[in-house]
Amino acid sequence: MPIVRSANELSTTRGDGYTETACASSEIFGAPVPMQARRFVVQPGATVPVDVVGDEAMVYVVTGTGVLETGPERHDLEPESVVWLEPPASTFVHAGDGGVEVLVAEAPGR
Repeated sequence: MPIVRSANELSTTRGDGYTETACASSEIFGAPVPMQARRFVVQPGATVPVDVVGDEAMVYVVTGTGVLETGPERHDLEPESVVWLEPPASTFVHAGDGGVEVLVAEAPGR
């Protein structure tokens, strides 16, 4: 049977120019789940660090534009683009002029 959580049941934290909402984890669903997901809404011109805690992660751009920086590499982000990541030393999402919203989904480390 599906487990459904509404937005008011999810935990959101605020950072400098962004919000982070935990969307999926074992804690949220009360059962072991093989993934976790977080939603970041980044204000125009702001930057958010995105720590990849699993073995690999996918970043999906919901709306807006920006740049994903991982080590020395920079990748443009636009709506509906997808970036596949292995755990880098550091990853940052820099929002463009209109801000950016991304969903980060990852499998936990083995």
